[in-house]
Amino acid sequence: MMQTYKVSLCIKFVASKCDYKLKKHYFVQSTNEEEATNMVLKLIRKKLPFETASIEIEKVEVTE
Repeated sequence: MMQTYKVSLCIKFVASKCDYKLKKHYFVQSTNEEEATNMVLKLIRKKLPFETASIEIEKVEVTE
């Protein structure tokens, strides 16, 4: 059964002079939590240069 998941991420950028964090929330429809997480990670990695950022999953929860 398809459910809507809220995936919360913390993206950390490493720059030469400073480090900074970006917190993002994505809503995706999926059949399970793992698939929802993988969908969001694929989307993020396409948009960001993977070498300059680390991506951490903070929370995955079902929304109503």
